[in-house]
Amino acid sequence: MALPTNSSSTNIVNNQQKPTYSQMTQQFKYPTREEAIILDSINGISIHSYTIAVGSIVQPKNVRFVSRISMNRVCIYLSDKAFVRELSDKTIDVEGHKLTIRPLISHAKRILLSNVCPEITQETIVEELKKLNITPVSPITFVRSGLKNPDYDHVCCFRRQMYIKPGDMARIPPRLEIKLHNLTYTVYLSSEKLTCFRCNEEGHIAKHCGNAVVEDDPARAHSGRSAVAADSAEEPDHTDTTATAESITPSEEAILPITSASLKRPATSPPILPQKQPQVKTNSITDNFSTIKFSRIK
Repeated sequence: MALPTNSSSTNIVNNQQKPTYSQMTQQFKYPTREEAIILDSINGISIHSYTIAVGSIVQPKNVRFVSRISMNRVCIYLSDKAFVRELSDKTIDVEGHKLTIRPLISHAKRILLSNVCPEITQETIVEELKKLNITPVSPITFVRSGLKNPDYDHVCCFRRQMYIKPGDMARIPPRLEIKLHNLTYTVYLSSEKLTCFRCNEEGHIAKHCGNAVVEDDPARAHSGRSAVAADSAEEPDHTDTTATAESITPSEEAILPITSASLKRPATSPPILPQKQPQVKTNSITDNFSTIKFSRIK
């Protein structure tokens, strides 16, 4: 014999088991950067497509946050960092584009290779790096040129990228000499930070390097100008010879000509007589009137 059920009591029990909004807020787990992955952002592909592609691998419930971020990337936060380790360095298809999944926080260091001729193979670069005891921890990939026209979105530039171990950063040379077809190609290597090829310090480029002041040029050394070209010491001195207020001495100030066009008298204006001449003329006329008046009184 079945016992009668009370629908009202059942609803009360279900409501008690369902957490309230405040309880959910207190139990909310804020994500960490170790739980996020990034992918290259492709023009014309929506955030929805990225979310569906990643959710098809880790299940939709494990995708928590998604947004576009700087440097043309899409960032997706997952429910656990174990998914990040599982997806790292794997490729995913997003609307026909093969994209590499990378962790947002990576212990590996990103290295940019510039001036790389497209004919140079990845294996050739890896062989040159192995000579320096450097082994990339990721494939060497091409860098897109970033053309705005979607028809040319596939075009790559003469730059490539790779990831290496943090301990190999000290062995990274500023350049590699690669021989191909009886020609020598110079490939430049740098980290994500700006690196000066003159002093090999990070944080600035050679154009703004302050560690290479030309010592044999007193005018440039005094003003604190830095050398921005390898042959800057051989260039002629282009220091401005126009006198300034600080360089004018009292004896020179009186003899310097006026060069400003705004101070010149217009050609149509009447000539201005010296101030002494009107004063002399006025005095002589006054004296004449005084003499005539005095003679009449007599």
